[in-house]
Amino acid sequence: RLLVRLKAAEALGRIGNPSAAAAIQKSLRTGSSDRFLEHALIYALIQLNSREQTLPLLADANPHVRRTGLIALDQMSRGGLQRSDVAPLLDTDDPLLQQTVLDVIARHKGWADEIVTLVKQWLKSNKLTEPQSRSLAGAIVAFSNEERIQKLVERSLANKETPHANRVLLLQAMARARLAAFPAGWTELLKKILIGDNAALRSEVLSVAHSRGMTQFDAALKRLAGRTELPVEQRVMALRVVAPRLKALPDDAFDLLVSRFSEDVDPLSRLSAASALSQARLNDRQFAALTKIIEREGPRSEERRVGKE
Repeated sequence: RLLVRLKAAEALGRIGNPSAAAAIQKSLRTGSSDRFLEHALIYALIQLNSREQTLPLLADANPHVRRTGLIALDQMSRGGLQRSDVAPLLDTDDPLLQQTVLDVIARHKGWADEIVTLVKQWLKSNKLTEPQSRSLAGAIVAFSNEERIQKLVERSLANKETPHANRVLLLQAMARARLAAFPAGWTELLKKILIGDNAALRSEVLSVAHSRGMTQFDAALKRLAGRTELPVEQRVMALRVVAPRLKALPDDAFDLLVSRFSEDVDPLSRLSAASALSQARLNDRQFAALTKIIEREGPRSEERRVGKE
């Protein structure tokens, strides 16, 4: 079967009918780890030499298809690849696609500078479209190891004039950044937001700290968990982040977490509290109390489930 697909790709390329791009796209979706077949499909697209028929591959849900379409458009004589075609592809967690996008940008003189300029413009806009928001996040993730992007992220996040939605987007992109460690400026800014008065941004910082396994905020997180004026969900999340490194779980923190097992609490909030407790070092009293809660809630949960059925 692999040999048949390989020969079919070669034939489609030789025939040169642009409408064959749809068949090639379908073959790419089928998937294969064979490099010879991948090369044959890319070369067939290049031989078809049709921007119009190849461009739809860049919007395919499959990152492998998007990558193949990008390579073909970049190499065909009539591909007419533009920066605006490439920018949306930056929003991906697929390492092969992201690397290919960066390679293409690097080969086109001035594109990297244009991407940075575009990111600056988008960060100031309060009317970004959904595709623009995805492209902005993707560009930040893809270029997060460049100092100029790091400085731009820091300045824009710190600037209260930056639209709120864009500041949230920046924090979400930071969580995905391909960096072993954050720049010092980022870490300091995250701490300021964490102890500041912007509740929405604080929630995003908590998510960043959790997803990145950051330990730099442990002292601030312990204080945050004890601030009764803050939203309960944020206090629980703070405990979830810091619990594995606490020598002992304070009684008030334990009481807060077990209070989230109530039926009227959102399931995700209950899960967050359970996760924090599962990682915490409980004393004998806390362990006994939690055991009783589990024994009590287990049968009740089963009864509620059966009742619904």
